[in-house]
Amino acid sequence: MPIFALKKIEAIVGKQEFFEIIIDSESQYKSFCDAIKNNSQYVSELRTILTNMDLVANNHSLPKTKFKDITPAKETVKNMSLNRRT
Repeated sequence: MPIFALKKIEAIVGKQEFFEIIIDSESQYKSFCDAIKNNSQYVSELRTILTNMDLVANNHSLPKTKFKDITPAKETVKNMSLNRRT
């Protein structure tokens, strides 16, 4: 049976914390970033994602065209959905 854990992403510093999921001692966040870095086509998108995470961590608002809040009523942890381009 897999073992799951959460670990704070240290590269994102701010009032809001971001966590990565660890499955059987393997960081899914690191694996994702490494895969993107090995495919130069998506490196700029990865930088954009990390920049947006940093903005959110420091309580800056993102344009509603990028994300929307889908947090159920009375929940304290925010759930965000990526607005996809059509």
